[in-house]
Amino acid sequence: MKRSFLLALAAALVCPTAGEAHVKWFCAYDTTIPPVALQDVLTPAFVFVAAWFATLMFLAYLVDQQINRHGWLKPIERCLLQCVPLIPRAVRIAVCIFFLVLWIGGNTILTPELKTTSVWVPWLQLAIAASTLWRRTLIFAAAGITVLYVYAVRMYGAFHMMDYPIFLGLAIYLGLDAFTYAPFAKLKLPALYFNVTLTMMWGAVEKFAYPYWTFPLLADHRALTLGIPFDKFMIIAGFVEFSLAFFMLTGTALLRLSCLALLTLMASAIPEFGKIDAIGHFLILVTLAVMIIAGQSGVRLPGVHQRGRVFAYSGTLTFAYGLTLACLFGVYYGAQFVAGR
Repeated sequence: MKRSFLLALAAALVCPTAGEAHVKWFCAYDTTIPPVALQDVLTPAFVFVAAWFATLMFLAYLVDQQINRHGWLKPIERCLLQCVPLIPRAVRIAVCIFFLVLWIGGNTILTPELKTTSVWVPWLQLAIAASTLWRRTLIFAAAGITVLYVYAVRMYGAFHMMDYPIFLGLAIYLGLDAFTYAPFAKLKLPALYFNVTLTMMWGAVEKFAYPYWTFPLLADHRALTLGIPFDKFMIIAGFVEFSLAFFMLTGTALLRLSCLALLTLMASAIPEFGKIDAIGHFLILVTLAVMIIAGQSGVRLPGVHQRGRVFAYSGTLTFAYGLTLACLFGVYYGAQFVAGR
C-alpha cells in the first residue's frame, strides 16, 4: 500500500497537468450539491498523504533555513532584485492585456465559466484596460475589477467566487500603486501574495471536497495519472498545490523555487487544455513570475522564533501548515453549511 502511494506521489509531482487545470472551466459542476462528507474525505489514504507532505514540508523548511542563513543563493537573489522596479509596470501591462482579451470575447466576466450577456460588462473591461495606462488612473482600474467581482458574486454566488480572491488582490495592488505614499508601497506585494496563495490553497481544498468534478477530465487524459486511481490522484494533486502555495507564503531562500515549480505545473497544462486555460491562468502566472523576482512576501514568524533553533522554527511552520489546512477545511465546509447546501 505504501509503495503504491509513493508511486502515486511521484507521478502527481511529475505530471500534475490535469490536476492543475481549473475544473470549472472544462467539466460540469454544481455547487448546490453538498461536498463529500468530511468523514469520507479524511480516509486512511488522505491521512497517509497528509503525513507524507507534512514531513516534506518540515524537511523543506530545514533546508530553506540553512540555505538562507548561509546566503548560498544571494548572488541569484541580487540579480533578480534588480528587476523589482519593473514589477509595477509588468503587472499593469498584464492586467491591461487580460481585460482587453475579455473585452474582445465580450461574454465573460472574469474567468472562463463566468458568462454574462450584460452589454456594460465588456465596456467596463475596456475601461479597466485603459485605466492601467497611467498610474493616476489605476484607482479606477481597481474599482472596476472590484465592481466585476461583486457582479460575479451576485450572478454566481459568494461561495463560487471564493475561488478567485486573486482578483481582489490585484484590485488592492493597483489601488495602492496609484499613490506614492511609502506605507502603501510596502503593502502592495503582501496583498498580492496573500490573495494568490489563498486562491491556490482554496482550489486545493476543492479538490478534496469535490474530487469527482475532475474525474471526467482525468478520464479524457488518463495517461497523465499513470494508472493511479482517480480518487488517490486527486488527493495528491491537492496536496501538491496546497503545499507549494503555503511555502510561497512562508518560505525564504527557496520561496522562488516553490513559485517556479507551481508556475511550471500550471504552464504545463496550457498545451494540453489550450487557450481557455492560458487566459484563465494568465494573471496567476504573471503573479508567480512577480514572486520569483521579488522574493519574500513579508510574512515571517516573530523574531524570537527566527532566532531559535532551526528544528523548532521548521516545526512551528509545519504546524502552521497543518493548522491552515484544517482552518480552510472549516471555512469551506462552514460556507457550504451557511449557504444551505
